[in-house]
Amino acid sequence: MKMPRKIHQIWVGPNPIPSREADLIEKTKLYDWQHTLWRTTPWDYPPTLAAEYDKRFVEGRYVWCADMLRVWAVYDRGGMYLDVDFEILDESILNQLTKHEGFVCVHSNAEDLTVVNGAFGFSERHPLLKHCVDRINESNWWYGPSWFGVTIRDAFGLKPD
Repeated sequence: MKMPRKIHQIWVGPNPIPSREADLIEKTKLYDWQHTLWRTTPWDYPPTLAAEYDKRFVEGRYVWCADMLRVWAVYDRGGMYLDVDFEILDESILNQLTKHEGFVCVHSNAEDLTVVNGAFGFSERHPLLKHCVDRINESNWWYGPSWFGVTIRDAFGLKPD
């Protein structure tokens, strides 16, 4: 199954979206893709994820909430996640990505290969994201890029650097 033409973006917490990010979100909506801006947890969020999300929300760890929600949204609905501060410069690149089941982005240098969580996409219910969703639980203290990268590498049986 190919990645659907859906873009998910997230802003969690009581603070208003800054004008720069709000403008970029509006630009993203101009493309011929279904767009969802998540502000709260979905009604069908699994109970274990909902409990972890609620715990972090009460603690004021809104970025952690967004980290969990982005993995769930793309897993459950399919499509692409883009951070709200990303700008799409060429829609043809997005269209090329829909020819595949999914993609992740990495930044690397000689010492590091990090799978980032600011831009990724998959077909709905993709097993790689299922692996990630299954690892969101109370034993973790962080769900950011390092967790995402380690979890992705774990799915392939690769050891962390």
